[in-house]
Amino acid sequence: MKMNCICSAAVFFTASLVLGGGEIRLSEYKSARQPTPPVVIENPNFESGMSGWRGWKNSTTSFQVVDGAGVNGTRALFYERKDGHLYSSYNVCSTRLPLKKGATYNISVMVRCENVKGKDPQGATFCLEARKIVNGKPVYHAKGSLHPKGIMGTSDWKTLEIRNYKMPEDADQVSAGLYLRNGDTGKVWWDELRVTPVDAQWHVWCPTAPMGIASPGAKLEFHFADDSKSVMKYAPAGKLYAFVKLGSQEFSAPIRNDRAEIRLPASFPAGKYTAEVYALDTANKKILNHVTLPLTVSKTGAAIDSHGRIVCDGKPFLPIGIYPYHTSKQELALLKNLGFNTILPYNSLSMGFSAPPKNYTTSPKGWERAREVFRWCAENEMKIIFSLKDLYPMAGKWAVSSRFGENSPEKIAAKAAEVYRNEPALLAWYTCDELPKQMIPELRQRRELLNAVDPLHPVYAVCAIGYTTDALRPFGSTADVIGPDSYPIHADFNVHKLEKVLASSAETGRPFWPVLQSMNWHRYRPDLKNADSFRFPTASEFRTMILLAAAHNAKGFLFFAAAPLVQPDPKLDGDTKENLETVRSGLAMIKSLEPFVLSDMPPAELKVKNLEGRTRAWRFQDGKGNSRLVFVSFDKGSNQAEISLDGKWKSLYGKTRGEAGKLIFQAAGPDSDLLENME
Repeated sequence: MKMNCICSAAVFFTASLVLGGGEIRLSEYKSARQPTPPVVIENPNFESGMSGWRGWKNSTTSFQVVDGAGVNGTRALFYERKDGHLYSSYNVCSTRLPLKKGATYNISVMVRCENVKGKDPQGATFCLEARKIVNGKPVYHAKGSLHPKGIMGTSDWKTLEIRNYKMPEDADQVSAGLYLRNGDTGKVWWDELRVTPVDAQWHVWCPTAPMGIASPGAKLEFHFADDSKSVMKYAPAGKLYAFVKLGSQEFSAPIRNDRAEIRLPASFPAGKYTAEVYALDTANKKILNHVTLPLTVSKTGAAIDSHGRIVCDGKPFLPIGIYPYHTSKQELALLKNLGFNTILPYNSLSMGFSAPPKNYTTSPKGWERAREVFRWCAENEMKIIFSLKDLYPMAGKWAVSSRFGENSPEKIAAKAAEVYRNEPALLAWYTCDELPKQMIPELRQRRELLNAVDPLHPVYAVCAIGYTTDALRPFGSTADVIGPDSYPIHADFNVHKLEKVLASSAETGRPFWPVLQSMNWHRYRPDLKNADSFRFPTASEFRTMILLAAAHNAKGFLFFAAAPLVQPDPKLDGDTKENLETVRSGLAMIKSLEPFVLSDMPPAELKVKNLEGRTRAWRFQDGKGNSRLVFVSFDKGSNQAEISLDGKWKSLYGKTRGEAGKLIFQAAGPDSDLLENME
């Protein structure tokens, strides 16, 4: 719904704004937010021994409080494990945290260790584990539980922290656990557990200013979310307003459907600004929320255009990408031959063809090694989405905190952007690989950092509905391009699940490049009892995933993963020759649709008469008079649908026939068809 700025040019420079016969004077508004009260933890420094703490009774190892071993020569909790291969010696010492549902906290603990080593690189650490009470018993709450990477080797006191942890509304309890990861050995001391309340902000982002860049005269549409929920309930109907201060100018607009729209004057001066965005209850004169967003006003615009396309060398570009890990020239050549034009190497920071440096942490020469892959890709007309996904403590066992002479995740990210931003093969920065929604504030800060250092390349984030989040919408603040991932084929094809994920992506207002399945789950979950029934997508399933994503207006396509294609294992992946041909033909179809996917005209859904099952249809246009039709069927069993449509059409996959001004699509189970217009 379009929302017009209610400011007139005459009041752009004033401190009060016309509002339906009244005025907004921010000085008359008071904050409606109540600060979260301090958290009192029982015995956070172990000065009362083990009071309030408990370990596992059935473990062969135990925790003890040691005098004089703490940060300031006071007490500390001590644990030693010598037999990491025995699960019976694994132990966790925990305490209940009196957190408020829906409130946000920073939680930290001091850790010191000696000779910690073993198979789990997360080492000496702590965790938060949430639970909900079901039938009187506590049940583990996966989305409310976090396990940051800890410390290996020998180290003096360091702070481990979980930032912006929001206690789930549906959790009943949260505990902090101190432990040495299973499989590791060594000595560990803990001290000073701290819980600090944080005044949580709403998620606010401006998708019409991609990469934080807007042109004079541009429409700015601000999106609002309270976690993954709507903000419309916070004020009486029609009384929820956005108030935006940008430089010396002020704007206001009603918030409708969680969105507010203003428009910059055509004469708005170029420059870098900090937009102060307030959400107001104008009925009660309350400030409901206040956030700041960096915004650059520039006539040159951003690399993401108004249609959501990424522009390279002055032309829209369609990414067709895949996740490789090993980046040998032979593997890259095979991927290029299959039809990929983009790679997203998980190991971007350590990629290269020559021998790696002996020490990734300290050797500054490591920055140059990745240029070998950049050069190869530039010479072979391929692009790189450069992965910085591990630069967070919450990135699990792969977390990176120092690299090539830089000693913090923020410094590594900024240095990477500075070093590689002028590489011709660089397409985007990858900052999130299914990270939990508690990290949204940190992910937003990382996007803003990269946008500032490299304003020419967007930030790309992949989020997993049902795994780490229940909605993609609040992740709109974390990236310039969203990447929903869905791998719906185990033994059957759950196309309904894929549709839900794609639809959720559109709610962010961001362009999206979905990550689709090009693997057999057997490779990644061989431990499951039914793993032998898993399989690689068939040609029709691979085609259907692509066409459904295109119908939802995807502006790029990525696939997980390269290993089954470049290092196939028939026992885990299935028939190699068949899999390669499935991918090759699917990518050729994407390439044939490029003029339609990159058209100024979005896909238009057509009215379908379903005779059996459920089928949807869309029409694509390239702006030059050419059209394509896409049919997708969703249900198991028989699907049959018809539409009335003039013209001559050619079915490319044999699922559709024409009869007297009608097109009749028919398929057994989830399937699809693509039709060309013949006029």
